[in-house]
Amino acid sequence: MTWTYFFRRLTKNPAYYKLESAKAEHLNAFMGALVNTSLAKLVASGCVEYNSEEETVTATTLGRLASFYYLSHETIEYLNGALTPFADPDSLISVLASAKEFFGLPVRHNEDVLNEALTHLVPLKVPKHDLDNPHVKANLLIQAHLQRCPLPITDYFTDTKSVLDQSIRVLQGMIDVSAHKGHLQTTINLVHLMQMIIQGRWLDQSTFGNIPYFTDRTVRKLATLGIYYLPQLVERIGGNLRRFTKSELQEGFSVSSSDPNSYRTRS
Repeated sequence: MTWTYFFRRLTKNPAYYKLESAKAEHLNAFMGALVNTSLAKLVASGCVEYNSEEETVTATTLGRLASFYYLSHETIEYLNGALTPFADPDSLISVLASAKEFFGLPVRHNEDVLNEALTHLVPLKVPKHDLDNPHVKANLLIQAHLQRCPLPITDYFTDTKSVLDQSIRVLQGMIDVSAHKGHLQTTINLVHLMQMIIQGRWLDQSTFGNIPYFTDRTVRKLATLGIYYLPQLVERIGGNLRRFTKSELQEGFSVSSSDPNSYRTRS
């Protein structure tokens, strides 16, 4: 620590850190207390194990995961307690958004009003009394990304990019924590959630939605042909996309609302 910029700050401005002076005994006492406090927090969060008799510190699996994915020890402690054996993707979105990494997401003046409007466009409920909370906003932005619904202001596009960039790293940590706990179903659902965020689609939506220029109407027309998945479409057109024309979809096909196998959008 004595080789860090932090130590230089201590010697130059001890009063800022509530030190009596920059004397060696005061600096040593301050840094010793800081180390002990930090170790106590890491032990409490399950990141390290401390042997008081041998005075050794050993990293745990959770601690190594926090270090590898650059996650807060508070996040790892929270995930270790929040990830249950059979968590579904919807509940995992809430767990993801509650990570400390989203605490710094800006919630600007009057954005609670914009967040309230956003709650009417996304399928999963959030606490209506806490719309100025950065974790609630992160939850809404993730859902808006999956739902592909319009964002109210330009700042929300920047915020969404920030949330999505952080989400992948946090999700990777969640997957490893869940696997470490032996929660197979939750781990599989976390992998699904990762793919949902990468593709920008809900799990129960048609994968055709990721193909450029394919609309919901296109997907419904494909359903009338008995085509629900991309391999079926590739087989139908013989691997030649030029054979798949717009007229092939439009001529002679209509969507039957009574067809139980027709494509259903997320309610």
